[in-house]
Amino acid sequence: GQIDITVAAGNFDAIASNPDLTVYTQGARGGLSLLPNTSVAPLNDERIREAIQIAFDPKNSKQVLFGSSDLWDGEQGCIPFGAGSAQCEPSAVVTDVERAKELVAEYVAEGNSPAIEILTTSYLGTNGEYVDQVLKSVGFESTINSVSPGDYIPTLYGGDFELGLWQMVPFESFYPLGYTIFSSTARNVIQQQDAAFEAAIQAGVNAPTQDARDEGLREMQNLWNASALVTWIGPMPQFIVSSNEVDMGADYLGGFAFYPADISFR
Repeated sequence: GQIDITVAAGNFDAIASNPDLTVYTQGARGGLSLLPNTSVAPLNDERIREAIQIAFDPKNSKQVLFGSSDLWDGEQGCIPFGAGSAQCEPSAVVTDVERAKELVAEYVAEGNSPAIEILTTSYLGTNGEYVDQVLKSVGFESTINSVSPGDYIPTLYGGDFELGLWQMVPFESFYPLGYTIFSSTARNVIQQQDAAFEAAIQAGVNAPTQDARDEGLREMQNLWNASALVTWIGPMPQFIVSSNEVDMGADYLGGFAFYPADISFR
């Protein structure tokens, strides 16, 4: 009871069950993801990226990220865009563990190694262990490389990784963070060289009208799912939480954008 407004980032069971707190889940954006370095083996093979993408069961991910709370319904839906956003293209990715195993086995039968390293850091908690367990369950020989928080972003942005566990913090605009991560004209952390994907990103950021930008970002989502250029594990587990004594204002839409002038106390 010592804080009026804060961000929930863990212990969701206790937060969600506390009758003195209000959790604002509407409009929440962002996502916990796996970024493949598509310039190195085995992530340069689309079969391997697909195997990773379809190996994760959202129901299991919900339990890992949010415990038994109902802060996420387990639907991958619009991640990392907010539910109901005009920029959201609902994900068509369907969990298929057996298919994932087949893809890994096919890759190995061709004489390739199933070894894969997961880059993570301490503040991502047990999420790296969860990813490791899932990958092992479909035939990968995965290992965890947990670096210090200070080394994490330089390692990720420097391309010295295979599969990076990454959080896209809730955002109000795909630019600049999403653009920086995915565009070949920016950091391009995933090292993609897909012309159609890049064209969709550019339209999503630079098209002259909002409708055209929204259409570009929806097409980008179709393409990153089709080529498994990113695996979204779940929404970014951060929500605004307030005391029940706080009124965030009639126009508050959830998320990290709010204005002190609109806030009052009951």
